Amino acid sequence: MPLDDELHADIMSLCDRAEQHAGEGEFDLAIPLYQQALDRLPQPVEDFEAATFILSSMGDAAFQQTRYEEAVRFLEQAVHGFRGQGNPFIHLRLGQALWESGDTLRGAEELARAFAAGGEGVFEHEDPRYLSLVKEAVRPPGLN
Repeated sequence: MPLDDELHADIMSLCDRAEQHAGEGEFDLAIPLYQQALDRLPQPVEDFEAATFILSSMGDAAFQQTRYEEAVRFLEQAVHGFRGQGNPFIHLRLGQALWESGDTLRGAEELARAFAAGGEGVFEHEDPRYLSLVKEAVRPPGLN
């Protein structure tokens, strides 16, 4: 569903500012700006691709701060949003956050979804252990 031009510009301005802070490692400043952008979307927010982007960005910021449970909450909303299902990055971050928060089974499932949707390239700039986890999880029984 499209947004009117003024609302779209307002949301993009907030997201641009949030991304600038995130790019500088100032995730604690980025998340509130993303939240403001999300709050400006009409209900139900799940109908808007912008919500998926905003929620995944919030999840990434929380993950970068090792706030894994918070990251899971944002990323679970993102994966169920408009075009969130099958998005390799969202599945990657959700899998990592689940794994780090102790839900290793669901974490491995989400990491496998990221791998299936995006291949090894999705893991290129990530800790290599996540790709190893996926390869172990998808390896047929009896192969070493």
